[in-house]
Amino acid sequence: MPLLRSVGYTARIAEDGDAALEILKDAHPLAIIVGGAANLNLYCTLRRAARIPILALVPESDRDRALSAFAVGVDDYQSSPIGSREIVTRVGALLRSIHRKSPSIQTSL
Repeated sequence: MPLLRSVGYTARIAEDGDAALEILKDAHPLAIIVGGAANLNLYCTLRRAARIPILALVPESDRDRALSAFAVGVDDYQSSPIGSREIVTRVGALLRSIHRKSPSIQTSL
């Protein structure tokens, strides 16, 4: 995730679901990127633990998993492999989306 850092994001990497939950408790991230062979239970657990955007990186051959991920609360998905610049762009879009939905921002407009 060096490219995320190079554009000003702080990135922490979790090796598994338990580590991701620990990061949620300690760091209060603005978004979560889940890669690899994450299962639907992990997406559900992350969604229950935090109301922040989740971007799932799903193997290109597994479209069913991507659709199921949306059903359990993932906000966006991208087929992997994915380029670093596209990850940065998608994270930026997810963060803009939560700022638009923020009550404090909407009431100040």
